[in-house]
Amino acid sequence: MPTKDMVFISHANPEDNDFTRWLALQLAKDGFGVWCDLTKLLGGENFWKDAEEAIRSRTAKFIYVLSRASNVKDGPRNELQIAINVQKTDKSLRTFVVPL
Repeated sequence: MPTKDMVFISHANPEDNDFTRWLALQLAKDGFGVWCDLTKLLGGENFWKDAEEAIRSRTAKFIYVLSRASNVKDGPRNELQIAINVQKTDKSLRTFVVPL
């Protein structure tokens, strides 16, 4: 089983990109592994498969960039639902989802 050693940042694209890029760079600078579509995707990947696998198996903390845009877009809301399901399944992850 993969090690849960990274922070996943979910956000509305493109509305929250500037803040999310800044946050990802700050976390990486401080030594955290970060999964974010702005820094991890090169093109051609199966985004939903990769994101779901990352949330379920490699994420230690799931940061949800809470904004008006992220609360109405399907993508961030779908990622949040996956993270909530992970938190419900694994009781050791009581503070898995971190709204920001």
